[in-house]
Amino acid sequence: MKTYFACMPCFLNQALRACRFMDLDDQKTRQVINAVAELIPQIPMESSPPETGRTVYRIIREISGNADPYQQVKAENTANALALYPVMKQMAAAAAICFMTGYRARALAVFSALTCWYGSALPEISRMIR
Repeated sequence: MKTYFACMPCFLNQALRACRFMDLDDQKTRQVINAVAELIPQIPMESSPPETGRTVYRIIREISGNADPYQQVKAENTANALALYPVMKQMAAAAAICFMTGYRARALAVFSALTCWYGSALPEISRMIR
């Protein structure tokens, strides 16, 4: 993966979104945008966008003083996911039961069809399958 010219505005946009997400004042936002803008001419085109993204977020951390701009939203999303876990676990168990029921019904249908098609040869087929 390499960096393309189309990636350049995205780095600035990403920095701006992070600043707005943290509700930084205009002065700090301007500092972040200026620092990322100064970075852009130095980005090696052979580097990957995630490599540059790490640098962009390092700049954001240094200027904002916030080690993780998305810490609060990540914590909230994790709490929401953990709250849903018991319900999802029950749904997965119910789905497994439905799957096994469907699987058994299908196996019974296949067995019935084999009985109709092969009749008395079924015990021999059963031994071959095992």
